[in-house]
Amino acid sequence: MEYYEITLNGIEHLLNRFDEKKYAAIVSDCITKWRKQRDVTCFAQAFSPTGSFADFTFKPDAFTSAQQRYWVQELMGALTAMAAQLAVFTTQKRKVDIEFIRKHFGRLTEVINGTSCAACGTKGVTAFGIDEYISGKIIANRIVDGLAIGKMNNKIDEIITLTAPEIKYNRTAVRERIDNSKIPLSEIYEPTTKCPFCGSNDITHCRFLKSLKQNVFIPLGK
Repeated sequence: MEYYEITLNGIEHLLNRFDEKKYAAIVSDCITKWRKQRDVTCFAQAFSPTGSFADFTFKPDAFTSAQQRYWVQELMGALTAMAAQLAVFTTQKRKVDIEFIRKHFGRLTEVINGTSCAACGTKGVTAFGIDEYISGKIIANRIVDGLAIGKMNNKIDEIITLTAPEIKYNRTAVRERIDNSKIPLSEIYEPTTKCPFCGSNDITHCRFLKSLKQNVFIPLGK
């Protein structure tokens, strides 16, 4: 089975898990056209700015938590990006192997986002910021692992249910690094519009860089 089809199967599975039958059927049609005609234009059209997925969002009540909502939305975006890139490679008649995909796919970062409050002077990180920091690498690795074994469903399901062991492991490791850095941590799980420590609206966003020499984060900028 081609990597492109495996990825589309993963998208269809994800949509079906959240009872998005209309959109799952569109992806199923793309899979059929790929199998019969080696056609990738169906997917490109569906996910174009004016396509059938242009305004797609998961139902707000589909999730059991804010954490699940975030991870599923990131997963959907990553699967879509993978399928789009594989469609381009197919159009170019370019063959890629799993090592190439693993090396080049993913949103990796050594910078974690935080908040800086003018009122209380606190520069801190939230639980949401931790997941922003770790999710790109975890999801990318899960998708590539699914391509390598020829089936994506189990890899996807463990992200949906937040049972992938690397989620807990990475959260714990980042929390330890934050603690070592003496950076205040808030358990708030949403993009912040006010200080999570004093409630002030006079906040800006700041960033912390992962140190390569010590198990700490280093503030960037003033």
